[in-house]
Amino acid sequence: MSASPFLFSFVLFFQVNLDKIRDSGFYKLIEEKYPAISQSLNTMETDEGFLKIQKLTGLKPEDVEAIDFRVEALDGIEKVGTPTLGTHVDFFTSMQIKGSIKSDDLIGYLLDQLEEKSGADVREKAEDSKIRKGTQTTILIPADSLKDAFPHVSDEKHADLMLGLMEGEKVSNVFIGVKNNVLDAMSGNELSPVLEVSEAMAEDRQISFAMKIDPALWDRPEFSPNPQAPLLAGLSNSMKGIREVGFSFSFRGESLGVEICVHCQDSQSALGLWTVVQGGLGMAQLSMAQQAGAQFSSIVSRIKTEAKGKEVFVRVEVLPSDLDEFAAQIESAAKQANTTPANIPYSPQSLVTKPSPPFEIRLLDDKTVSLPALQGKVVVLDFWASWCGPCVKGLPIVDQVVKKLGDEEVVLFAINQGESKKQINTFLRAKKLEHLTVGFDPENALGKLFHVQGIPQTVVIDQSGKVHSVHVGFSANVAEKLTKEIQELLSQ
Repeated sequence: MSASPFLFSFVLFFQVNLDKIRDSGFYKLIEEKYPAISQSLNTMETDEGFLKIQKLTGLKPEDVEAIDFRVEALDGIEKVGTPTLGTHVDFFTSMQIKGSIKSDDLIGYLLDQLEEKSGADVREKAEDSKIRKGTQTTILIPADSLKDAFPHVSDEKHADLMLGLMEGEKVSNVFIGVKNNVLDAMSGNELSPVLEVSEAMAEDRQISFAMKIDPALWDRPEFSPNPQAPLLAGLSNSMKGIREVGFSFSFRGESLGVEICVHCQDSQSALGLWTVVQGGLGMAQLSMAQQAGAQFSSIVSRIKTEAKGKEVFVRVEVLPSDLDEFAAQIESAAKQANTTPANIPYSPQSLVTKPSPPFEIRLLDDKTVSLPALQGKVVVLDFWASWCGPCVKGLPIVDQVVKKLGDEEVVLFAINQGESKKQINTFLRAKKLEHLTVGFDPENALGKLFHVQGIPQTVVIDQSGKVHSVHVGFSANVAEKLTKEIQELLSQ
């Protein structure tokens, strides 16, 4: 078997302390002023697998305090065509959970999943490996069940994974990984290797991502210096000394600290890299200031660099005013793109007072509904997606308005934009919205017909088939506006 030219040894880890993030003043500010961002940080609550585990164990997303994930490509991986777990790749993840967990129920769910995907023999093999000692429980996940998650063509089998559970009254822990790593973690031993950047980055960080890089990576042709671009050539040469790269985020009382840390082979390499980075940053700041003038973002001017020993740092403090500035820029762009005057084609508002575009709605059960079949009723189309915070907030409100005004004379179609049926059904169950009539628009074909450029977008069509109004975005008085509009149509 030929070796892969793209594989190199590396160490990668990711750590996040959710509990400390939630307690920080900056996160609370985000939660209050920009709920869509905080909602995106809690996407676990709509995951189908997590919902099943939650039902069995009582575990809620807010109970997850910290997550640690690390993977290591071991020396020699560059010599094989297809790496195998345990021999060429080491893997470990842990989760710290507030309160106690129901280990037997969690393992029962795992066994059910193994049997469903890999058969009764794999389930029996896993069940036989279960060991319980006091508050600690371990069970092996057979390599036979890993074929889909870690496909390979090698004759060498993947190593079995191990699930380890440590139950406590105040804090519990879940571990998954190669057997030795899980047993070491459950014994209280710190997993190695510890990267230099993890020691150098801000101590008060809550999110860390770091990677150790094989020096052989920099010998690849794509990293060769280009003599025709002196700055890039200098960067290319400086990169050859890089051994580790780290990113961190520190949620503080009134700011968010963002940091990049690069560990080099020696202080001379670090100084050379810092010189190139500082020069590039200075040129970028000057260019942006000249082009943007008064609109030059203040956050860019506050980016600082530092060379200290073998490390190079790039840091910036994100302030509440930066979020306001960013939001204002998005709003300005949205006004130019989505709220153009009604007489300009392709603006959503250009549809108002005109006959609705002829459409056919494909529902989740693959049935279809067309506009002619809806004549005589007020039709409300609400374009949404589960990842869109304002949509998640507005959809139940639109639903309540329609329910209140009567299902016989007013019908609502929640038109999902671009998501799979599994994603949609998981969201509906999580939010207890299974009763909704949902339009399935995976290619956004219906959205394009109604000039949807930003969601949520709510379209009200009158009894004769004309577009009465279009609302883009979420507003606090959406219920009041929709109720007034629909009542006017029903009274005619």
